[in-house]
Amino acid sequence: MTNDVMPQNGRDWLLEGFLARVPGATGVLWATCDGLKLASAGLTTDMADTMAALVSGMHSLSKNLGVLAGVSDGGVRQINIEHDGANLFVMSAGNLPEGTAVQLSPDIREVGTVLGVMAGHDADPSLVGYEMGALVTSVDEHLVTAVRRAASGDGQ
Repeated sequence: MTNDVMPQNGRDWLLEGFLARVPGATGVLWATCDGLKLASAGLTTDMADTMAALVSGMHSLSKNLGVLAGVSDGGVRQINIEHDGANLFVMSAGNLPEGTAVQLSPDIREVGTVLGVMAGHDADPSLVGYEMGALVTSVDEHLVTAVRRAASGDGQ
């Protein structure tokens, strides 16, 4: 594991602000639902890669709760894991109704994203959840990523 921190990009400042506002939060990550990190704060590159896989996997597994509960509509709102070492909070972010098109191109669909927060036991879970919801609501139009396409063999 390396100790380097992910380079700052245009999205990281949102997450850095989250860490500054939420006492006890130690790391925050925004990732696609299929596990690609998009931005992070307070995490090394290796930690962010691992957390992206973890939060997307937890989000995917949690979708099956609706099947068990007999609910066909709705989705995962938030997942909370309390571990001896830390707390993990996962929230759906940027999920738009199926068929909603990105403004860039009429044939591109959108993929949902997830927001993950790692926090110490001193963090107030209700405050973490509130701030996660506020972050997602305030920038929801930016929390959607275009579907990736497979590379064609002709270099395009």
